[in-house]
Amino acid sequence: MRPTLCCVKTKVKRMVEKKTAAIIVLCITTILCIGLWSSSMQEANRLEGQLWELEGDYEKLARVRTSLEENYSELRTEKEDLEKDYSDLEVEYSSLEIEYFSLKEDYDVLLQDVEDLTITINLKIDYGGGNVTWHNATRVPLDANLLTATRLIASVDYTTSDFGAFVNEIDGVGGDADTYWLWHYLDKDTGNWEYGPSGADLWVLHNGDTVSWIYTTF
Repeated sequence: MRPTLCCVKTKVKRMVEKKTAAIIVLCITTILCIGLWSSSMQEANRLEGQLWELEGDYEKLARVRTSLEENYSELRTEKEDLEKDYSDLEVEYSSLEIEYFSLKEDYDVLLQDVEDLTITINLKIDYGGGNVTWHNATRVPLDANLLTATRLIASVDYTTSDFGAFVNEIDGVGGDADTYWLWHYLDKDTGNWEYGPSGADLWVLHNGDTVSWIYTTF
């Protein structure tokens, strides 16, 4: 009977040891699980915070996107309007270009007519006191006389007689005692100024002539 009891005790002891070991393992496993659960909860809380931040960023980005889409729509409308305006301007430019060349042709014809019916002269007016005015390349009608040309340029007061026109004032200058308006022409051969040999209304001008009026004491 004694050996049998020992065997039983041994078996019981072994069973207790196994259960104790199992309990220890279970406790360790439980502790580890609790630690992992705590870490997981902390990680979950951290991720939840990041999720909220991301949701806030997403809402901001959504508002930015909406604003950009509105701006894009406005810019697209402006672009379409500008393209239409540009197209209209191109049509208008083409029309104006055609009109310009048509007018230029008319102008060239008229200019040729004017050149055929006019001459150019150089006219100097010396008002005295250093006040001298040149009217170079002045265009006057064919066969125009000096008086006619002068009246095209300035205000002239004159009287006529059997000897031709006598100029009293040019542009309001004149009427001083012993001071008169005399005219001269530039001799093309000698290059000298010569006194006018006739009344201004009797002197017919030619293309390229240079003449002058001088208010001087005589």
